[in-house]
Amino acid sequence: MKPQEIEIFYSVGNGGDGSAYPIFLESEELARWDQDHMDEGWGEPCCGSLTIRVQHGSYLGCPDVVTELGYLVNHWKDEYKYDVWDLLDEFKEDFFPDGVPELTIKMDPDHKAYYLICNGEAVVGKSFAYNPDGENIATEEGRVALQEAITKGLA
Repeated sequence: MKPQEIEIFYSVGNGGDGSAYPIFLESEELARWDQDHMDEGWGEPCCGSLTIRVQHGSYLGCPDVVTELGYLVNHWKDEYKYDVWDLLDEFKEDFFPDGVPELTIKMDPDHKAYYLICNGEAVVGKSFAYNPDGENIATEEGRVALQEAITKGLA
């Protein structure tokens, strides 16, 4: 297969301690949304794009490029665990006006301390299997609880 060029978008976040970090995103709209809604922003937008050459035709599925659904799931996990992201409804209205796709929770076969959050076969996020009573190992009971929470929280 002949390599092709694709555009990846980025948003540079402010770490709040003098540091900065990029996140790579699937769309310009998502990069701008991230810039407009970050806690510690910049005096001017700090987002853009770069063009890369890929062998397989797509960056989707690459864990380093965040999709709209992956962005929602990652921020929902913060909301669920820490009640910190108050933009959940606004994000869903902007990016998923017809509703959020159905997500399923699976055990991570490679890492016993994680659950995979999936849209079909595509992994859109991971969740640490926190267990306050002992070892942090994913369990069927935990998987079911996370499935119920994510279904309710993203509805």
